[in-house]
Amino acid sequence: MKPGANGFLRIMMLVTFLFLWCLPVGASSPSPLPRDAHKALYKAQLAFVEGRYDDTVKVLEKYLLKKPEAPPVEVFLLLGNAWYQLEDYRSAGNVYAEGLRFHPENVSLHLNFAVSSYYVEDFVDSGNSFLKAYELQKRTGEAQEPDLLYKAASAYYSGRAFTQVESTLAMLMETKETPKAEWLKLLVHTYVQMEDWEKADGSLSQFMPHVRDRADYWKLLAQIKIRRQSYEEAAAALEVAYRLDPPELTNWKDLSDLYRYLNAPLRAVESLNKAHRGAVSAEEHEKIASLLARAFRYEEAMHHIRTAVEVQPNAERHFIEGKYHYLNRDYEKAVESLQHSLELDPNQGKAYLLVGFSATELKNWELARKAFTEATAFKDYQSWAESGLMVVLDIQAAREAALQARLQAKTGPSVSPAKSGVTAATTVIQRKKTSKEEHT
Repeated sequence: MKPGANGFLRIMMLVTFLFLWCLPVGASSPSPLPRDAHKALYKAQLAFVEGRYDDTVKVLEKYLLKKPEAPPVEVFLLLGNAWYQLEDYRSAGNVYAEGLRFHPENVSLHLNFAVSSYYVEDFVDSGNSFLKAYELQKRTGEAQEPDLLYKAASAYYSGRAFTQVESTLAMLMETKETPKAEWLKLLVHTYVQMEDWEKADGSLSQFMPHVRDRADYWKLLAQIKIRRQSYEEAAAALEVAYRLDPPELTNWKDLSDLYRYLNAPLRAVESLNKAHRGAVSAEEHEKIASLLARAFRYEEAMHHIRTAVEVQPNAERHFIEGKYHYLNRDYEKAVESLQHSLELDPNQGKAYLLVGFSATELKNWELARKAFTEATAFKDYQSWAESGLMVVLDIQAAREAALQARLQAKTGPSVSPAKSGVTAATTVIQRKKTSKEEHT
């Protein structure tokens, strides 16, 4: 059975009879041939025309067994074609190769050897023979066929001989002012295989006018742009591709990730929304909330994080909700959400710290003091917590001093003055360190 044709080589694989020398039945030879050769060819061709390819092979192999000094090229063409019709491509190739020993500059033998080599997956040999046939056409005065260069390049591509593909296509491009689309297509895929992204980008740009309605090439362009770290152009190419051919849901998520990397959170949200059909998971709501927060759309962000909390509550999501309330300057709701988070997981220095900041904005000094004091036990937040605690204790000390002054003005100096803020803060911090281990 014939092997499947390569996408770049379909036209070549339509050849059936290849280059067959024909001696009209009952006629004399068009060129002088030895008598025994003429007799064998006449008998072999009769069998060939009647579809008796085995008989053609027997007649011509019997002739060659006599080891004639210079077997005519027609013998090798007809014998090779008989093997080809029997779908024994290896034997056909061997016959053409043997013919080339006697007739090394015969274009037809080179072309037939190229085709048979391709069928047995000797792709580089196939490419070499197509290229040789093209060169011989010029040398022998025949009209050169540029398509032979394309077939050579296609065979090299199948054999992963990408350097030869590139050089052969370079020769081909010189034969025509405007390259054919199929040539550019092969060049693009060659550079992709070579991972030469700059050249792949350039050749694909030339090719794109021919395939503007092909989503697969817009996706390929996006891949090349990503390789070249041209992420904005990659995203634009994917948008076009997905308009032409709606993708799988995961592809929209990939595009969302690309927009997130480009710091285009609203475009990321738009892509992520297209990835959802039916119910949205808590994780996806959380991701959308994060993107909206990056765009300072805190009200919308809080809607999604609240939904995530309702669907699947946990300490982290309550914390995120509290953080968004804080960033939106809704400090009372921030404290409420953060305290819910701490109820689920009390080992969160970041939550205590944010409660302290929120309470400070609310001027709830006692809550702020307690929260900052708790936060000092966590190494990652200790410095921030101690600074906040110092401020709160200074304020509390000042308020106490003012209260003492008012009392003294009314009753006289009967109440002891309060400690300074620094001394009080230091005392609280030291007491906290000795009563609770540090958390990381």
